[in-house]
Amino acid sequence: MPANAILRRKIEQSRVSVSSYPKLNVLAASHARETAARVRSLFNTMADVKTEASAVIRCGRYLRGLPTPSVLGVLDVDGVPNSAAFHMDAELVSHVVDLSLGGDPAIDSAYPDRMPTQIDLAMCGRFADAVLAAFDKSVRTVCRNKTLGEMHCSRFETTPQMANIAPERSEVLIINQRVELGESTRNGFFELVLPLSVIDPIKSDLMQHFGSPSALNSGLWEAHLRRSLMRADFPLDAVIESQRVPLSALTDMKIGDILKLGRNAMDDVELVVATKDGRARLAPCRLGVKGAFKAVKLLEEPSPMLIASLRVER
Repeated sequence: MPANAILRRKIEQSRVSVSSYPKLNVLAASHARETAARVRSLFNTMADVKTEASAVIRCGRYLRGLPTPSVLGVLDVDGVPNSAAFHMDAELVSHVVDLSLGGDPAIDSAYPDRMPTQIDLAMCGRFADAVLAAFDKSVRTVCRNKTLGEMHCSRFETTPQMANIAPERSEVLIINQRVELGESTRNGFFELVLPLSVIDPIKSDLMQHFGSPSALNSGLWEAHLRRSLMRADFPLDAVIESQRVPLSALTDMKIGDILKLGRNAMDDVELVVATKDGRARLAPCRLGVKGAFKAVKLLEEPSPMLIASLRVER
């Protein structure tokens, strides 16, 4: 291999590791939850968001790796000379445009092989505003009420190499999320591109390290305990319908007797958990089938207050 090729690889590779930001995974998970909630409200349909990967790479290398045409939104950030950005892949653009125009969330959509129009970009901007609002709320929650400042989309670039969001050799933090929309679980990817200069206000929070060996051991023990608790069994009941019957009818019941369910019983299934105050409703769900098994599918996020109380109890 020529010496100049080795030198180029050294120059192109990232100098910063994602592991340098211990709280990044916490921030990304919080962002995914907030994004899912806002997207559900935006399109009035089911949505799920998962963080697929995070990476710190050279800005030029990232932009050169994107296809042309692309939907790359350039974000102005208050008080920072560099810009941030977001990238939506072709599949996500197709789904966002289709649902924005009243498409059926139960039917998948095919992405047309064409350049995105101004109408397409406007709908993508509306979707991005919801994701950015979710990210700002997550930053405030995870980083002790700090903020990166207001980020707003100033323009779109369909040729990513022309974006110039930061110097070519500077590092950018990439948070890649897979977004599932509708009952057909149509999905695509949304990437948030943040130059390291943009995350300066929260860098100290993301880079929190243990200050002593004893603190490190304590952290390791807490992590091990948390993993063990998360693997513990927890009783969870799916209730189709609850009824009140006279005691006389109950005592007279025998094999073969039938209890009639309400007309909407199958639409009012709910998950119930046991707490110290009795049984509590976790979330509404829908009855269905997965393979050879009966199954339920959540229709809403589990109750945040109930989840918080379970953490305290357990």
